[in-house]
Amino acid sequence: MIFAIRADAGVVQGTGHVMRCLSLAEKLLQKGHRVGLFTNSSEIAWLEAAIAASKVEVFRVTADELSTKQLGDFKADWLIVDSYQIPAGQISDVNQELRVLAIVDGDARGITASAYLDTNLFSERLNWPSGVEARLLAGSKFALVRDGVLVHKRSHPEIGVGNPPKVLVFLGGSDPYGYSPLLAEALEKVEVPFQATFIAPETSHEAIHAALDSNSSKVSVIGLTPKLTDYYRGVDVVISAAGTSAWDVCSLGVPALLLSVVDNQEFSLNQIAENGLTLTNNLSGAGDEKAGELAEQITQLLTNQKLRAELSAQSLKHFDGLGRDRVEEFLTSAQ
Repeated sequence: MIFAIRADAGVVQGTGHVMRCLSLAEKLLQKGHRVGLFTNSSEIAWLEAAIAASKVEVFRVTADELSTKQLGDFKADWLIVDSYQIPAGQISDVNQELRVLAIVDGDARGITASAYLDTNLFSERLNWPSGVEARLLAGSKFALVRDGVLVHKRSHPEIGVGNPPKVLVFLGGSDPYGYSPLLAEALEKVEVPFQATFIAPETSHEAIHAALDSNSSKVSVIGLTPKLTDYYRGVDVVISAAGTSAWDVCSLGVPALLLSVVDNQEFSLNQIAENGLTLTNNLSGAGDEKAGELAEQITQLLTNQKLRAELSAQSLKHFDGLGRDRVEEFLTSAQ
């Protein structure tokens, strides 16, 4: 079959829409399908490198709009759309000519599509309109987690940690709200042993190093990279923004602290917290006063073996890593 994917990215918009589409594309290609990605030029170097390495056919289009004209001669069986910015009416119009799978996050935005996909934890429990619910793939069983993550997935709940514990810190693909220095300040306040890799935009490295102060020797700061998943190898604790990468982290089964940095992440964060998959915190609007609270949570993850095992078990319970297979099976069998 032939699949077209429509998603955009940018420093403010973030990289999550494109990255989760690339994850699905990876599986579709493995199954022998043809995949075309229709996207803007993000001007984010590491993301463009990831797109180039993905083996999808790439077509550059104007951001935040959609029409069948954009697809040109690419005769797709399905169009997969992942966007908050493309008007619902434009997506609905295309669905009259081509089957559309709309990837959504708790709100279908009035889109009329042939099918809908919401990969968020317990999204199947939301009060969806009847026309959406009848054609909805929802919940963590459909999480789009790429091979680079799954190769590091734990087969059983976490028990011990390294000496010192290995920590991975990142705040999404662009950290547009500049919370990396706040995380560095929190790490500076952690008094127990650890060794961390902190992945952040190079524009924030100077501020991160300044905030780390006495703990700077414990933290390696590197730039954003398309090889993020390589850094999951052997990691004991992950600290991450609660965007689309949250489901990567949960699928790993590694004890984690997930952070909400924008309002649309709060539902997922609340579900994660209520069901004990990770520790959580809301950074939206937070200032330096939050650093101490974050340091306490990081210390908990580093020192509390019982807590780590509980978090790991709950994450593995809800995320089995087979979401892409289920979506591919649905798309190829739908009449």
